[in-house]
Parts: sequence; structure tokens; C-alpha cells
Amino acid sequence: MFSLFRNNNPFAVLLLLVFAFLLFALPTYVIKLEPIIVHNSVLFNYILDFANWFLGSNRSVYIFLSFCLTIFQALYLNYLAVKNKLFNQTGYLPALLFVFLATLFSSFREFTATQLALCFLLPAMNLIFSIGSSQSPRKHLFNIGFLFSLIALLIQPAYLFFVLMYLCIAFLRPVYLVEWVVLLLGFLTPIYFFITILYLFDFTHWLALIGNIHLVHLKDLHIQVASLIYLGFFILLLLTGIYLLQAQLTLLTIYVRRCWAIVFGMLVFSAVVALFMQQEQSGNWLLVVPASALLISNIFTSDKRKQFVTFAFYLVFATLIIFRFFL
Repeated sequence: MFSLFRNNNPFAVLLLLVFAFLLFALPTYVIKLEPIIVHNSVLFNYILDFANWFLGSNRSVYIFLSFCLTIFQALYLNYLAVKNKLFNQTGYLPALLFVFLATLFSSFREFTATQLALCFLLPAMNLIFSIGSSQSPRKHLFNIGFLFSLIALLIQPAYLFFVLMYLCIAFLRPVYLVEWVVLLLGFLTPIYFFITILYLFDFTHWLALIGNIHLVHLKDLHIQVASLIYLGFFILLLLTGIYLLQAQLTLLTIYVRRCWAIVFGMLVFSAVVALFMQQEQSGNWLLVVPASALLISNIFTSDKRKQFVTFAFYLVFATLIIFRFFL
């Protein structure tokens, strides 16, 4: 199975669908209350209202929608990694790891504002990676700002990505004031139209959301033993992936190294945004999964120590399957 996902075998996509279906369908052994979707997003409220009208309020429909979004995001993340040559080998390992990480917690398998925001975060990352070779950089910059603005409208603390957006562009391109203004215009455009629509229809209660944005206090973090064990295992995987990435940086081009620096910055900013979100919000930590999946995938894409890589592959995914039933 390892060789199947390490290469561009089309059967890997079919097996990926099977894994995702099983991870969504199989029950969790720990008895829990159903996750409550809590968010501070007026835009997502309207999306839910439309979805309830169009799809009905059947929970199974939303689980299936979450399943489809997870598959789409996994394949798009894999496409992003292959297109920008983040790894020496092409395969479906990043997509497989994303599916396992994005289905661990029951709150991750719900249709939430965070999951919908990933549909805009991944294309924004792809545009940032390709901005250096773009023939029309101003168009790309406007689209980058536009996508990050949509994320911020879905998740209010994601306005912190405004800083990351400019840091990434300054890291990849020379500083041109005109281009930075275009980036700002792209970021402000969705906000302008959204506020205008709210004003025209007299939906001005969105002002009350400003007081709901706060940094979580450590005393509000109630981590169960199983989650604490998973957190330690997850941090170990991240550190191992970053260490192995450091070992092969000399084999990568300068631009790919910068792309990896952006992935690491995305991980840090995503974690900070998740901390600003309410901790009872369903799936807030799903925001760190894309960058984490790319970094951890370095464990399985190394050309050296093939026996260790194969052993690590089966060990990691067997452990993730065990966590799936107890988180």
C-alpha cells in the first residue's frame, strides 16, 4: 500500500475515497455528546440558512457534504504539493495524511465555518506559491487578497492572515507599492460588498460580533487524556517532519525553500487564529491540518532509509486509526 500512495497510481485515489468513507462512517468508541457548531460568523449563518432551505436540515446530508469537502481539499492539497515541487517524489501521501488528520475528531467531521474556510485557504496558498512565476502578478495579488478576505468573513479572527499575506508576498517578490495596494484592494472588496448588502437589507446586528473576538484563556482549555496523548504524538510528527525537511533543503531550489518557509508560517498563523476562536467551536483546530500534513509528509517522502520510511508509514497511520476511535 505504501508504494501505491508513493507513486502516481490512479488506484490510490479510489483507495483514498474508501479510507475517507470508512473514517467518516465508522463509530467512535468513546461516548460523546454531539458536537455543537458554535461560531462568530454572520456570513456562515446565511450560508447555513441557505443550505437548510436547499438541502434540508438532515444531519446526514451535512456529514456527506463534509465528506465531499474533505476529499476535495485532500486532492487539492496534493495537487498544490506536486505542482510546486515541494517533494522530490510525486504521489498521494499528502492527500492520504490530510484525510486521516482531518477526520480524527468528531468535530472535524462536521460541516463548519472552519472547513469551508479551508476551501479558500488552499487556493490562496497555491496562488502565493506561483506568484513568482506569474505573467500577471497584479491579478494574482488581487485574487490572493480576495480569498483571504473571504476566510476572514467566515472566521473573524482570521483577519490575522492579513499580516501573513503581506509577509509572504514580501518574501517572494520585491516590494512594489502599486502591487501592495492591489493586494489591499482585493482584501477590502469582499468586505465592502458584504457590509453594503447588510446595510441595504438592514442586517446591522453584525456589529455585536466585535465583542465576541477574544484570546482564549488557558484555564478554559479542558484537554482530555486521549487528546493530550494525541497532541504529544502530533507534535512529535511535526518535529520529525521539520527535521527531515531541514536535512534535504540543500537539494531544493531557492524558490521551493521559500515555499516551505511559507508553509511553516501558515502553520504558525493558523495555530494563532485557532487560539483566538472560541474553544467550544467545532473543528477550530482543523485550520492547522493543511500545513501540518505537508510538513509531516516529509517523513514518508525521504529517499534514504527506505526500511525506516516504510515502517514509519505503517506505524503512523496505524496510530492515527487508533486515535480515530478514541477522540
